[in-house]
Amino acid sequence: MSTAYKAYFYQQDRAYHYANRRPDMTYLIYDEQLLGMDDYLDNLQEYMTFYENTFLKGDMLQQEVPVPN
Repeated sequence: MSTAYKAYFYQQDRAYHYANRRPDMTYLIYDEQLLGMDDYLDNLQEYMTFYENTFLKGDMLQQEVPVPN
């Protein structure tokens, strides 16, 4: 498969292959599961609730913001 311009080079890619380690097709999303997006979403929701309760209390939401002319 070599050509005059480029020699054939074989090296296994650096990707992990989990198809033989998982009984179903979740090996396709294994890398995404390692990111922990579910925990991130839970933490983000907690922070949003904290922010709303701390900085956006009822009185502040009802105030009108002056619009410059």
